[in-house]
Parts: sequence; C-alpha cells; structure tokens
Amino acid sequence: MNFFTIISRNCIFLFCFNFLILISCSNTDPNSSVLHKIGEQIRAARIEKGISQEELANAIEMTQSSLSLIEDGLATPVQEKLVAIETYLGVRFEYKEE
Repeated sequence: MNFFTIISRNCIFLFCFNFLILISCSNTDPNSSVLHKIGEQIRAARIEKGISQEELANAIEMTQSSLSLIEDGLATPVQEKLVAIETYLGVRFEYKEE
C-alpha cells in the first residue's frame, strides 16, 4: 500500500465519520431552547477562556464546523463530546430547560 492510498483512505474515513456525527447530532427542532442554551454556554465559556472554535474543536477531536453548529443550537452534541468540552474548558453546563 503506498502513501497516497493510505492518505486517501484516511480522508474518506474522516469525511464519512464527521458526516455521520453531523447526521446523528442533527436537531429536528432548530428552535429548541435547551440546545440554544447549551450552545450559548459553550460559546460563552470558550470566549471567556480565550479559546478559538478551532482550538477547542481540535482538542476534542471534532470539526470546527460541527462545533459551530452546536454553539448555534443547530446540532445536538453527543454526550461524549459534551463531557470532553466541559473537561477541556473546566466548566459544567446547565442542561435543564427553564
């Protein structure tokens, strides 16, 4: 197997993996206040710590575009990623709807 074959397969895998994450994270109700609240909390904590979306996304092994969708309340983070975000930022998010 040559170098380009390995790179091509890895790129295809990563693309498919990220696509599946986005599909599984898709929110059917874009006006969900819980998702917006979580997204706002993530964005506020990230900005307060002076961390860019790209830096946080790389740290938790997520694409920047996926993180952006979560912060905008348009995608639901999987529990594993939400815990990773909390751990990286050193915060706990409120999940309850008011």
